[in-house]
Amino acid sequence: ATANVREVRTAAADRPDDVEAQLDVADIDMIGGQIQDAFDRLLDFVAAGHKADIEPVRQRLLEYFAIPEAGDPRLVAARRRLATLMY
Repeated sequence: ATANVREVRTAAADRPDDVEAQLDVADIDMIGGQIQDAFDRLLDFVAAGHKADIEPVRQRLLEYFAIPEAGDPRLVAARRRLATLMY
């Protein structure tokens, strides 16, 4: 699995504009408990000018938002940032 993780991370680094590549890395981060990294990767991706890809990112983030405790400050901040990016 380690090689696959490295490949996925390399693909995301090589294709910074590819929403699927970014979603794949965010999934790896979430599975590994790197919640902040996953949130930041997807929110930074949209903030970097990928507004056209906000819908798949939003869908994935909504799935992620169900994972931490509702009061988790990382969750609160990510929700706020997503709302800001959407409008």
